[in-house]
Amino acid sequence: MSRPMLAADQLGKLLRELLPVRGGHVSFEFVEVTERDEDLFVIMRLINWEDVRGQLSIRDVKEQEVLLVPRSHRADPERVVEYCRGWVSALEKVFANGDFANGDGPEYLLPHDLIAPKVLGLSKPRSAEAFEAALLVKSRLGRFRRDG
Repeated sequence: MSRPMLAADQLGKLLRELLPVRGGHVSFEFVEVTERDEDLFVIMRLINWEDVRGQLSIRDVKEQEVLLVPRSHRADPERVVEYCRGWVSALEKVFANGDFANGDGPEYLLPHDLIAPKVLGLSKPRSAEAFEAALLVKSRLGRFRRDG
């Protein structure tokens, strides 16, 4: 018997529960899930805000469709859920200081910079905590952390 595949609407529901992530003058928001060739893509929006006389105003918006779940990983929905939870937790740590360690700041990033679907290809991570740790290494999201 084959395992149930993760459906696009299931992923969308989960991401609406977990996102947006905000910190300082930046927010990262989920827009929608799209499916192509059995891969699940997400449309994500990265918004940079600026303080104008005590009021937050949008400085710029970058929206991009990015691969989040390759088809080869859709057959393990529980693991994808743990990956998404770990990913959002890692993002919260990156955004916690309100700025990014690379010195450029979030205004130079695109949504694809904050997504690392290759982590699903690692054999060891199974829990949100393990995915978070894998995502926060310096070669992935950890490069943006001031304290990492």
